[in-house]
Amino acid sequence: MQPRKPYQRIDIDAANDLMTRDDVLVIDVRDAVDYAKDHIPQARHMNISNLSSILNSAAKDIPIIIYCYRGFASQEYAQTFSDFRFQEIYSLDGGFDAWLANEAAAEPPALKAIARGLPTAGKSLSGSKRPTSPSASSPT
Repeated sequence: MQPRKPYQRIDIDAANDLMTRDDVLVIDVRDAVDYAKDHIPQARHMNISNLSSILNSAAKDIPIIIYCYRGFASQEYAQTFSDFRFQEIYSLDGGFDAWLANEAAAEPPALKAIARGLPTAGKSLSGSKRPTSPSASSPT
């Protein structure tokens, strides 16, 4: 039997690095309604009803990132995986909130404005071009 390895708490940057790997399993332990609304793209939803199935089917030697809303409940689940002798278990500090904040910070300013329904440079809310100079708006 392999010795138990303690889980590690990681920040969003370390999680993003891990998520570039092909073999990582990302687990969302938030409630089903919030998971259905939005989740990290490759995340699999887990709750008490499918915990046993995932514990029995997941490879014990792959990296597993577990996240919840803010990073507290995920530590409990990470401890459970560690107790079951999984070798590379991570709990995402800040949880889904941290992931959302990181995604929002990575968006270009124009996309943020569009998402909020604000005009972007050279465009009005209706999508028509704004005049670039006073002469452009006056009749000829």
